[in-house]
Amino acid sequence: MLFLLSPVKDWYPTCDRVFSFVIRADDEMAARGLAAAKAGEEGREAWLDLSKTHCRELSLNGQPGILCRDLSTTWRPYPENRFKTKK
Repeated sequence: MLFLLSPVKDWYPTCDRVFSFVIRADDEMAARGLAAAKAGEEGREAWLDLSKTHCRELSLNGQPGILCRDLSTTWRPYPENRFKTKK
């Protein structure tokens, strides 16, 4: 079976966190366990917690193509004055 795992809500901050996995496993709990083993700063518990992450079975049928591309650039904090207006 093939599974797509992703967070229920985006992680914050975004730096060094995994935002999705496409995993081949026998069942959802096995897929979650594999994801937990390769977690980033979000922590392994996030991938095991059904309230924090989605796990959806994907069909093996379909057209050839990319199944998952999860791009996250380095997180940069906003400047402290980003909401200040100039006088």
